[in-house]
Amino acid sequence: MQYSTEEQMPDYVLAEIEDLLAGLPQQLAALFAPKPWPRAEMLAMARLIAAETGVPDLCGDVFCRRSGLCRAETIGGNGPPCAEFWSDEALTRLEGGLDGLVLAWMLAERADKSARDRLAARSGEPAPQAARRKAMPSRRARKR
Repeated sequence: MQYSTEEQMPDYVLAEIEDLLAGLPQQLAALFAPKPWPRAEMLAMARLIAAETGVPDLCGDVFCRRSGLCRAETIGGNGPPCAEFWSDEALTRLEGGLDGLVLAWMLAERADKSARDRLAARSGEPAPQAARRKAMPSRRARKR
């Protein structure tokens, strides 16, 4: 429904517009915020590889042994208590998977940054004019 300049919008429409405008800064901040580091995905991959290779059965954590699932909260630094039970093959699989996750995160962040930069550049500049092609002389004019 369109309103002419003489008509007033109903109060509920104005209230909804105000609500939308109030949330706009948070939406823009989320759009321009960098993506979080894929920590949960990394832990999920480590836990999956650990479960596939039987590491929870050897782990010092009782809960891991009972459930048969790795419950490690860290994979770097001090590492999980079961780190000594990881085979070289499992560590190689984990490192390859982590490399892939980090690469995917970096590429996604680069693409998002590029899109944010283009959006920011467009918002401050007028729309580009269509490039006019130089008039080509007709064939007749060239033959003379």
